[in-house]
Amino acid sequence: MSKLLNFNAWANKIASEKKAVKSKATKYVQDTVRKVYKEAVKVSPQWSGNFAYNWALEFGSHSQYYTKRFKITPWNAVRDPSKDGVHSAGATARVAGDPVIVNAAVKDVEDIIMQIKWNHKIRLVNHTPIAEDMAAGRIRLRPANTVSGTHAVVEHLKTKFKFLKSQDKI
Repeated sequence: MSKLLNFNAWANKIASEKKAVKSKATKYVQDTVRKVYKEAVKVSPQWSGNFAYNWALEFGSHSQYYTKRFKITPWNAVRDPSKDGVHSAGATARVAGDPVIVNAAVKDVEDIIMQIKWNHKIRLVNHTPIAEDMAAGRIRLRPANTVSGTHAVVEHLKTKFKFLKSQDKI
């Protein structure tokens, strides 16, 4: 009588390969999300840095909320150095790509990115109170804060990363 032995070895091999594929896919998704997130923060208009810092990654049951970490109150306490120098409180206006904001945002979101899996539906959302006005173009920006002559960060991201799709609201 002929016998075939150890069919379980194939099942174990398939499970191992499936795990490796999921791991590679997860790493690819995390790396891509990291690139998109960094670009969003880098090109976002900034005054105090609050808008750029508030880009949030949401997926599954994970969501983030508005934070005032870089908010300067009142906003008009921040002075444009091209006009009248540094405000007496020392608050100088920031411009898009400010390394302090970009580095803080990227560092602070890293733990969240590491929670993303290959099959999560991920949203990039900005929860600042002015986000909707910013997306609609109702806020006049300084030239140092525009993206290629415009101020539509979402449109810039969709152009640079062809796989992205936007929703009606930011």
